[in-house]
Amino acid sequence: MITSYDAEFTINYGEEHLNNIFVYQDNKSGLGENFDDDGFHICTEFSWVEYLNSLEIDKSLLLSTSKITSDDAIRCLQKLADDNIQIFLLLDNDEVNRNAIEVLSGRCCIRIGVAQQGSLIIADHQQDEFKQGVIFSSDVVDNVNLSYHIDLEENQVDDYYRLFCYLFWTKSTSEYLIQGKKQSCSNGDSPVNYIDLPHQHVLSESLFNHLNTAITYQSSVISNGLLLEQLSQNKTATNVLMTLAQAAKQPLLNLINATDHIQLFETKALPQVILSKDEAWLLPTTSDVNSVNWALKLTNNQRCSVENYQNELFNTGYWDLNKQIKLKDISSTVRFVDKIDHEINYENEMHVSLNNTECKSFTDFEDKSALKIADELNLTKFNDENLAKNIHYSMTISPPYLTNNAKEDPLHQHWRDLQQHWVDEVELLDRKQTQIEKSKDTVSDNVKRFMNNFLTGQLNKKRTQTRELDKLKTINLSNLSLHERTKAEEDINELILSLSSSMDKVAEATDIAEQELKWDRENSRLTQILNAAIKNSSQVINELEQFKLKSVDETKENNIALSDNWQHWLVKFCKTDFVDNVAEYPITKINEFRAENTNNLKEYLRVHLNDMPNEQLIMGWNTLINTYKQNPHLEKELPQTADDIRVWLNFHAKSATKKLKQTIKNLIDADVKNNKQVLSEETKRVESATVAFKKMFSEYEQKENGLNRGHKSLTNKVEQLKNKKNKASSDLNVHSTNKNIKVKNKDSVLAKLFGKNSNNINKSFVLNWPKEELPDVGNLYTFQKNRYLAIRYKTDIELAKQEATRLHANLVVERNSK
Repeated sequence: MITSYDAEFTINYGEEHLNNIFVYQDNKSGLGENFDDDGFHICTEFSWVEYLNSLEIDKSLLLSTSKITSDDAIRCLQKLADDNIQIFLLLDNDEVNRNAIEVLSGRCCIRIGVAQQGSLIIADHQQDEFKQGVIFSSDVVDNVNLSYHIDLEENQVDDYYRLFCYLFWTKSTSEYLIQGKKQSCSNGDSPVNYIDLPHQHVLSESLFNHLNTAITYQSSVISNGLLLEQLSQNKTATNVLMTLAQAAKQPLLNLINATDHIQLFETKALPQVILSKDEAWLLPTTSDVNSVNWALKLTNNQRCSVENYQNELFNTGYWDLNKQIKLKDISSTVRFVDKIDHEINYENEMHVSLNNTECKSFTDFEDKSALKIADELNLTKFNDENLAKNIHYSMTISPPYLTNNAKEDPLHQHWRDLQQHWVDEVELLDRKQTQIEKSKDTVSDNVKRFMNNFLTGQLNKKRTQTRELDKLKTINLSNLSLHERTKAEEDINELILSLSSSMDKVAEATDIAEQELKWDRENSRLTQILNAAIKNSSQVINELEQFKLKSVDETKENNIALSDNWQHWLVKFCKTDFVDNVAEYPITKINEFRAENTNNLKEYLRVHLNDMPNEQLIMGWNTLINTYKQNPHLEKELPQTADDIRVWLNFHAKSATKKLKQTIKNLIDADVKNNKQVLSEETKRVESATVAFKKMFSEYEQKENGLNRGHKSLTNKVEQLKNKKNKASSDLNVHSTNKNIKVKNKDSVLAKLFGKNSNNINKSFVLNWPKEELPDVGNLYTFQKNRYLAIRYKTDIELAKQEATRLHANLVVERNSK
């Protein structure tokens, strides 16, 4: 496994130059927080009550300040006013001084409207032996970080008294003479017309001109923000003393460019002092060009007091500016300009653990030293956070790892797609072989009877194909040589052809076997039809012979029955002479009689039936003739038959004599009545004879026709079966003669065996080989148009270098191999 390794080396930084650095100057002796020397006083906790009480004021007190917010000071002033001390207050505005004005107005003379920085107190100015004056650094307020004040000398008291009067009477805008009542005041309210001012140092126009002149020459400036800002704009030899808090707020680099001497102190605040060659100034904590600044130009004595303070200040620990210094020359803590609030310790020896470093290239990992790698990565570049002469570095060197954002190189996917294409084709061929075997199972056993030889031959072919398939399944294309790839393509295409051939042969064999089965079934069917025709023909011929024997007896019986019925009918219905003539008719004659007389049988019967009873008509006729024998109307030849008689009577019914008419009418009426009865009976006899006649012959004909039909049916059946037997024999002969089985329905059999959408088109299997080989070791990745060959094991390094060169890739290590 390729892993990181740990390395150590040491670098000496003693000759390194540091620019604009503050080096700590340690001095444990010296100044505390408070200072008190000949009128110059500094303290961190100041009490206005104690101070005002210490003045021992006799008559008057002048106080000029921007604001009075100290409750203790207000109460003390109130007590002094109540003790008949005359107090004059000059303030800035009534808003910030509301409480003081409410308490002191009416007791003190208060004027407002003058903006100020710092404060001025003058007591008993009219008494030369008791007058005293003080300049304060701040307003009359509580809780200031640093309060300092300086006592005025006698001539200075007079000067500042004049300045107070000038401001009080000429610059104020309002006054409070009565408690709580404000009124405006004018510049003409001064008790004197003109106030002579020996100097105007507290006024901004005069003060800042003096200060600018003072800092032009070699001087020392302690902590004045306004002057520091001005100093940073021009090159100067001024020595600057300031607090660390000020340094963090000031544009320190500009100030460093302007001066070579800066000292930083850790105290909360410093008095605002300018010490130049010719003059010295004490300024309030804050200076403002738009305000009265209670500053003081120091006398020699006062300057000595301030210088004493400055000397003691230097005896404390402070930070001294070094514009350039070698690291080996430093022996204490330091502060850098850009990190002035951050204190950095210097050490002679230091141990630094560098972050795990990943090499840019595998060549760097193998060939370059830890020192070289760290140097190129700027890990050992001098760092102001690590101030030491000798730094002992320890670091972990890691090989170049594959970036998390790298994507697998498309070459891998190309080879995977190629392999998948191969696998898909092999699986397709495997399914095709399975389909071929399953298709054989779908063939019915009847069809298989005609495929035994084919199926036996297919077993060896299947074994060969299975072995080839198993071999193709194990092939990994990326591992093949060029020759093996060509061979693999040839093998798979040969298997494609082999399986396609198997499909065709199965379809062809199945097609032929189905035709064989169909021919065999047809042959069996035709044979069965012929055998059935022969059998049926024999049976029917035998039936016909039996029928013939039987029909002879039945015909004889039928003839006898007809002859008997004929005679019986004649006797029953016909005249005796007629009976005698036809009674002995043979069957043939009887049938001829039936054939001749069937259509006019009733008329025939009327002639040959027994005579109907006409006695009444004949008797009446004979009586009529006897009665009217001599009647001239009677013809000589009279009718003899009943019908003729009736004709005669009807004809003479109108022309005869009345008596004869009556007789004729009576005779006709009697005859009509009798004749109706006779005719009715005659009709019945004719109908009865006709029915009997028809029934007689109907029965005969039925039996005769039945025999004829039976004979004809059997004869026809014999003929039909003979024809059927001949046809069946002919069909069987034609079927046997025309047996011509060959492949006819290959496509439909393919569809039936392998599905409707199956096709057996032989397409060559072609592989689109990538132009590059996969790496023999590792995996190939791509990130931002660069290639990376990632490996894990040391044993792969040499081969991986060759592969990376071939693939134009950078050699890296898999990240999960850490």
